[in-house]
Amino acid sequence: MKKYKLIITLTIILFAITSCNKELNIPSDACNMEIPNNNENNPKAELYQKLLDEYCAKGLPGLSLAIETPDEGLYLGTSGMADIERNIEMQTGHIHHSASIAKSFVSAMTLLLVQEGKLDLDDLAKNYLPEDIYSNIFNADIATIRQLLNHSSGIYTFDDNASMFVDTFNDTDGILSIEELFENYVYGMPAYFAPGEDHHYSNTNFSLLGMIIENVSGQTLGDFMQEKIIAPLSLQNTYYKSSENYPNVPNLVNSYLIHFDEQLQNCTDLQRHFSNFAYGHEGVLANPNDFAYFMKQLVSGNILNQELTKELLTCKQASDEYMYGLGVFEYETDYESGYGHTGGAIGTMTYAIYFPESDVSFSICCNLGTVFYNNLSPTFYDDLLADLLKVVFMGEGA
Repeated sequence: MKKYKLIITLTIILFAITSCNKELNIPSDACNMEIPNNNENNPKAELYQKLLDEYCAKGLPGLSLAIETPDEGLYLGTSGMADIERNIEMQTGHIHHSASIAKSFVSAMTLLLVQEGKLDLDDLAKNYLPEDIYSNIFNADIATIRQLLNHSSGIYTFDDNASMFVDTFNDTDGILSIEELFENYVYGMPAYFAPGEDHHYSNTNFSLLGMIIENVSGQTLGDFMQEKIIAPLSLQNTYYKSSENYPNVPNLVNSYLIHFDEQLQNCTDLQRHFSNFAYGHEGVLANPNDFAYFMKQLVSGNILNQELTKELLTCKQASDEYMYGLGVFEYETDYESGYGHTGGAIGTMTYAIYFPESDVSFSICCNLGTVFYNNLSPTFYDDLLADLLKVVFMGEGA
């Protein structure tokens, strides 16, 4: 699946070094919030903790895991550091950047509007977008809502534009509106293919969906998420655009990346800036417990009706690497299939997956980013996931 960007120009790397070396203004908080769990009675607790400790020993700064099974209840575990500079250990109450897990939230909101009869999946997206937006983005005038959701629109993704990284790495205080983001990095860029002809993962698709949600609902994206997702599910540790002081919410971890010289670098300002201007494609802030619970409710049909849940989970082979539905991946494992989303950004890596057959849900977050390719990216996305599933389904350590 699309886990991390492998192509970054030398110019971007140099800009990143300059930016990340600035003095940081926002350290993470020491978190004293305890979340009720069943760790003491969980027969796999030692295996989970051993796994987290082993992977932090491999170089991951910090890890936080929430996993719930019918027989064992809720396990919450952490290892490593939330804030290296202030020697603050990772704790279960710490908040993490979602990266692209946010796409599943936005998909849920879009499908809720379909459920309310305010949208149709096969409507043209342009019907709900300003003309100056869809007329300047190739394919935006002929792609459907469904094609935005399943990444078959062919619309150019702004993170393929190297200028976006140069500009944002250089100005961690700058705030882009979605209109500025499109104008600067999407307008005039060629489409990858005609809508429906292929698949190309595009952040622009979900930013357009964010605009559509606002235009149709008459609410800001943050307010709509609060009303339709966060409040009904009682996600007490989930924050989005309308949250007070967003993105500088309490207990948010510091973020790190690894440079080409294998040095761990604090990039907290950069990651918070990316979350700040993210619009639809990322930017949700939560702890793993909330991420896992949301995904379980979405996939199990407790947010959408049966028909739309089926649409959500109708996944097709999107590439040689992954299956994709309407804002969710299908994960075919050695044990059973699960649904959810992966995330990767400047200073975060995430998973949130629900396995319907066994009623197992989990989310794991790491405060290390994926923009600069390093051997710790596959360590998290591939090796850690495989070892975690082995513990979950086989009760065996790595």
